[in-house]
Amino acid sequence: MRPAPFDYVAPRTVDEALDLLARHGDEAKVLAGGQSLVPMMNMRLVRPAVVVDLNRVATLGEASLLHAGRPTVVTVGVGAAAVTGESTRSGDATLIKGRARPVSSL
Repeated sequence: MRPAPFDYVAPRTVDEALDLLARHGDEAKVLAGGQSLVPMMNMRLVRPAVVVDLNRVATLGEASLLHAGRPTVVTVGVGAAAVTGESTRSGDATLIKGRARPVSSL
């Protein structure tokens, strides 16, 4: 089955994405990976008027060290569109290597 007709937008910044989501409200759905949204759209269980694709918002795909306290306490920020494999290879985020799999939904 094919999804019902919808508008597609691909913002490049967080501000642009937030503006689109505020403007379209409940009529918008966010696409980051698509593993759950796309099949539901194809079965017409979800019929958004607008799909906001976050994959081009570069900062949402990043992982970075936010705080390093004691040696066993580290806070890492992982963007909403971060890919687990990429997150474990990027800069300071190597601190989460080996821990990414247990906290992700693979």
